[in-house]
Amino acid sequence: MPATIFPPRAPCTTELTQRALAMLQRSHKRPTLLRVHLLESLMALDTEKGGATVDELYIHLQQRGTPISVPSIYKVLAELVAAQAIDRHSVEQGPTVFVVRRAAHMTHLVCTGCQAVRSLEASALRKRLLAAAAAEGFEVQDMVFTLRGRCSACAAAPCRPGRRPATQAGRPAPR
Repeated sequence: MPATIFPPRAPCTTELTQRALAMLQRSHKRPTLLRVHLLESLMALDTEKGGATVDELYIHLQQRGTPISVPSIYKVLAELVAAQAIDRHSVEQGPTVFVVRRAAHMTHLVCTGCQAVRSLEASALRKRLLAAAAAEGFEVQDMVFTLRGRCSACAAAPCRPGRRPATQAGRPAPR
């Protein structure tokens, strides 16, 4: 059965849908219902919690009535990572966290304790690196930095590695 595609003139009912469709268009991906719903969920969880794991996406999609399997989520996420629409962050312990890429040049802070992901505006650093690359005759097409360390919550009260503390990003405490 072919994938359901949004018609070109379909009215967008939410800001998240509009952003998801625009992101898919920039990534040269067809706006299938599955891709749009997954991106909408990721954008909602990214705003609310600073990224999302596959399990969190699965639960969010199930709660909104989107029938999807975990392997399908992995497949669509891999496509979106390859299309540079989202970024994947992993630490040694714990699940991978996915975040929406808001610009071509991104800097992320990833906590190795709770895996919280925060975007950082590092325009001064970016300008210096682009100037250095241009001086070498190199044209930069993509620039993503991931700085790993411990967030203030984990530094103050160490948590179990790979678990998110209750005080961080609105997530429930581990049981």
